[in-house]
Amino acid sequence: MSKEMLKQADEWLRSMYDLLSLKTDPEDIEYTQKRIDLFKWMIEQAERVQELGNNLDHGAKVAVETARRLHKEQEQNKRYWGAIESMRLHAHYPKQIKQIYEALESESD
Repeated sequence: MSKEMLKQADEWLRSMYDLLSLKTDPEDIEYTQKRIDLFKWMIEQAERVQELGNNLDHGAKVAVETARRLHKEQEQNKRYWGAIESMRLHAHYPKQIKQIYEALESESD
């Protein structure tokens, strides 16, 4: 339900309260009050749906951004491991490179 429709529903609710104030018959008052309560509940539900929709939109945006960052970090991680592997294969200090490689492997487990 759009904000304009909710605003219109609130106006109708006020009109229903005005109508209720003019009633004199107890049965008619009770009937009108039940309808007002139902209408008020429906407005609250529509507002809640709107709020949940906004939260869902925000959550979806956060999820997409998180997935994008995760992918970027995974790609960066692949490049780092490639660089480490290249150093391991071509380094002049194989013992130190081996220690770095082993330390990184143990951290990734």
